[in-house]
Amino acid sequence: MWSYSFYTKLVDSFALLLSDWHHLIHLLQLYWHFHPLSWFIQGVYINYFLSINNRYLFTKVSTF
Repeated sequence: MWSYSFYTKLVDSFALLLSDWHHLIHLLQLYWHFHPLSWFIQGVYINYFLSINNRYLFTKVSTF
């Protein structure tokens, strides 16, 4: 039978692994946020949504 300390060590190591993954994901998010390719993609998306919004507003005004 496993002892109680074995379970606590197992749970602690699992929690440490999860926290490491959490920090790794945050580091990847920061890297992607400051990467120029992400700025380009965000700019494309922003221009696309703005053009959709402008087209919608223009048709709304012209049909009015």
